[in-house]
Amino acid sequence: LAPFHTTAPHHNTAAGLEERTRISRRRMATNTNKATTVLVVVLLALLAAGAPLPSSATTWKSCGDGSEPITVHDVKLTPDPVVGGNDASFNVAASVVSGAPIAAGSITVDIKYAGAEIAHEHVDLCDTTTCPLPAEGPIAITYTKNIPPFIPPGKYTIEFHATIGEGPGVLFCIAVDFTVAIGPFLGTKQGDGGATPNELLLGDGHFWKAEAMQAALVTEQK
Repeated sequence: LAPFHTTAPHHNTAAGLEERTRISRRRMATNTNKATTVLVVVLLALLAAGAPLPSSATTWKSCGDGSEPITVHDVKLTPDPVVGGNDASFNVAASVVSGAPIAAGSITVDIKYAGAEIAHEHVDLCDTTTCPLPAEGPIAITYTKNIPPFIPPGKYTIEFHATIGEGPGVLFCIAVDFTVAIGPFLGTKQGDGGATPNELLLGDGHFWKAEAMQAALVTEQK
């Protein structure tokens, strides 16, 4: 009889692992594309039905306890309202009251729509202002983010939670309510290189969460 040879199952080989990875990525891309497509379709349907558009009114409030070493005096948004497909700059006027210089810090940024978190990231404090911060005196903090052209018009909240270095100490905490106006939903940004709606929506390192945005949009309109 001819000798019997055994071969490792395909799924245990390096090629099998690579194939499963490709399949998983295709599924994830398909699900995200579906979420983005539904988001755009729902949004256009609402606009066609004459859904009321939000008025422009940027307001902010502190979410700290008043003991933070940085006191925020004012927050300005440029432009106001924000238009989808453009940059939005949040300019924070504040003062350091700690009595000691602050060498470094980080800011956690969360954007919410209809109460649902649709975007999240961590940024270096020193990328938004000049470091080290003085022991006392005024400072200016600027955070800029591109708003996708397919984002729904409406009221949003962005929260900034700043901490000292990598530690738990809170530098400041503010929540800003702002408005996004209608953007070029059926077009693409100039110079986008022919990007798809999904790439325009999620191209910023998956900063924006299409599925969460879709669910929040449906909930908001009920």
